[in-house]
Amino acid sequence: MANLETIGAKEFYEEYLPQRFAEADVQEGGYVLLYQVGEVTYTCRVTEDRRLEVISDGLDSPLMAIQISEQDWRDAITGRVAARSLLVEPGRISAQRLQKIRDLRGKLELELSRSDGEPWRVVTIFNGAEAPAVKLQMSAEDYAAIERGELNSQMAFMSGRLKFQGDLGLLMKVGSLLA
Repeated sequence: MANLETIGAKEFYEEYLPQRFAEADVQEGGYVLLYQVGEVTYTCRVTEDRRLEVISDGLDSPLMAIQISEQDWRDAITGRVAARSLLVEPGRISAQRLQKIRDLRGKLELELSRSDGEPWRVVTIFNGAEAPAVKLQMSAEDYAAIERGELNSQMAFMSGRLKFQGDLGLLMKVGSLLA
């Protein structure tokens, strides 16, 4: 198994990810995910017959385009920031979640504050639509607690632990992905 502390994006997307895909119970195909890690772009196409094709360039019309710095990407894949699920591995998306993503249009900016105060950022564009847009801000610990089901996102918002700017409708739809 690859060492996630030292693996490069090229090896991760061209070797490690296809191995994990082969081990996954792929429920549905017919979608494209684009990952821009720093200056490098990788596209993962899951074909209708549930095969993974990795292309070291971009393709038009991805279901999701994920933009992240190389350092924030590494922190996510190693677990230093509990946000690996935000990178959405092909083959590990349930049919129900995939349908919700297919119905989304807009841009989500997520900024998590680390324990040292430094921000961790990822931008996800759903179905090529830059608008509407929403920006979420919270601590990395609170995000992890929401993912684990230990913190309700509405309670986090009402208590000021989760802040947002932008389109409330998109926020509600994105929130349903975590449910």
